[in-house]
Amino acid sequence: MKGLTILESLVEQDFGLVDTGSNYLKSEAHDSLVIDRSRQLFYWNSRQNSNGNRLVGDAYIYLTEVRHWSHNDAKDYLRQDDYKTQFISDIRNKEEVIVYPKLVGIFNADLAYQDKTYFYKRTITDESISRFELGYHNGFYMIPFYQDGLFRQFQMRRDIPEKMIRNYYKGVGGLLYNSVVLQSTNEIVFVEGVTSCIVVNQNGIPCVSCNTGAGGFMLDWFPYFINQKLIYLCYDNDSAGNMGAKRTAKILGEGKCKIYTFEGEEPHYDANDFFKDGGTGSEFVNLLKEKSKYAYEL
Repeated sequence: MKGLTILESLVEQDFGLVDTGSNYLKSEAHDSLVIDRSRQLFYWNSRQNSNGNRLVGDAYIYLTEVRHWSHNDAKDYLRQDDYKTQFISDIRNKEEVIVYPKLVGIFNADLAYQDKTYFYKRTITDESISRFELGYHNGFYMIPFYQDGLFRQFQMRRDIPEKMIRNYYKGVGGLLYNSVVLQSTNEIVFVEGVTSCIVVNQNGIPCVSCNTGAGGFMLDWFPYFINQKLIYLCYDNDSAGNMGAKRTAKILGEGKCKIYTFEGEEPHYDANDFFKDGGTGSEFVNLLKEKSKYAYEL
């Protein structure tokens, strides 16, 4: 087969290729291994990667996950023909974590063919799905995390068959969500949940969150909030939310953090529930201004 790209050549060398007459090439040896020629990505539906997810990726992933080459060997090989592979590496605990920004677009495109009820019932609109590049992959709804302008992680969420929230990549660590908004405001809302963060922003209110839960605000994040004059900590109505908000206030400064945890509402009530119940953006802002208190007032 002539005129093959590096990815196509790799698969042909290992398993042979069949031209289907469409945009896809199929492996001769494995029916579940196909290549999308326009995106230059392979999909191996019957195999999982090292993180336990369906094996999908570019030539770099093929070399490291299928041929099991080292990171350096794969990078050296891909220098041929000025091949441009897009990946971001991070060293944590002496181990290198590689993440792939191009999967954001792939998962976002996949969501167009899936039931979006998971997002809709949380009042997340199609406009927000596009804005925050929300996606779908293997039964999970995917929320991409960016920090310092770089893609870093997906949060995977589902309600069925059981409620589950987990990370796509192992070893990445805690991350802020929507931290880019901190550059354009000096008054911010910090909520406990990522979907709540999306909905609050959707209603015109600058908001950030994280993937470490109520008590997981990290000391390393303090510099991101230096220019914030007022921070509303709007956590869930439960003991974890109450304690987590107080802990975060101590880190960021009790003199500029006001806390509101929906006291009086049902247990675990959060910002997302407020909007699901018909609340508006202006009502939410008024609630924070009138009902929130500094930590030393609680």
